[in-house]
Amino acid sequence: MPVSFAHAHPPQRMAEQHRHEAIEELLHRLDIGLELAGLSGKATFTDVYLPMVRRSHLTGKARTEYNFKIALESLILDQIVDQFEDWLRQENEIVAKWTITSLLGCFLSAKVVRRFDVDMCELIEAMANVYFVDNLRTCAETFTWFSSSAYGLQTMLYNFLRTRDCFCHTFPFPSVEIRFDFPATDSLCIVGEVMWQPPPVYFDDIPSALHAGAEYRITCSLRQLDFEDRLGLPNFPITYIYSVSASEYLPLAWDADKGCFRGIVPTSRDLPVKTTVTASVTSFFPGNVRFEAIARYVLVLDVLPKASPHSD
Repeated sequence: MPVSFAHAHPPQRMAEQHRHEAIEELLHRLDIGLELAGLSGKATFTDVYLPMVRRSHLTGKARTEYNFKIALESLILDQIVDQFEDWLRQENEIVAKWTITSLLGCFLSAKVVRRFDVDMCELIEAMANVYFVDNLRTCAETFTWFSSSAYGLQTMLYNFLRTRDCFCHTFPFPSVEIRFDFPATDSLCIVGEVMWQPPPVYFDDIPSALHAGAEYRITCSLRQLDFEDRLGLPNFPITYIYSVSASEYLPLAWDADKGCFRGIVPTSRDLPVKTTVTASVTSFFPGNVRFEAIARYVLVLDVLPKASPHSD
């Protein structure tokens, strides 16, 4: 009579644990890279013209932006690998060195755009580490503009990050949105395009339609991205200027007392009226350095027939 052994085969939980450990070890040995694009230059635009950041000339500007790119890639790549590992654990696929490339491609194609939280403390620390490593390698100080400030490197980096137009206003951390592409090659290099965000300009109670002869008001406000309070770092001053390019049918004037643009809806026009609002945001740094961002917004107002004086 055959003898039965209760533990002749490892339990399912142990098999899953071995699989998870094998996946973790495989990913640890792989050299997965990330190349982010869209962190400088001009973005495309539709109804809202996304800002093209115009920076005054400063020593080490290119190095600062490059170090930001390297540090952000490092933080995002860690999140991608963690998410990929979790995804592999849920999939019933053979995970091996010769299948990992196709599996990574399937994982990245699952969503067109992904959002990643960014811990500003970690990002500032990562940028500072890049600076120090770079200095040790070159035996020269490549971030003179930052280090020469009495505010210190952390404060300078923090305020530099406040000028970046890639962050979304999300809680509890700011975030970035990235569209990924994974070229069909043997390389494990992920390519990501960072989505640029317009300055956080808001329009308070803007009507979409008004009767002819009614008053039209445009009130703008800017909500600064101050990241996390736990950083405890000072914010450099930011100024903003609004201007309008109004239609000849609807001239607008600034009312300083009410803090808005005002005008009267025309009685001689029954077609929609477009108004372009331009927001210029300037961040001031020590050493007479400025970072400028400009965004344009197109507001459309439908003109309704003049209300009857006897209507309720």
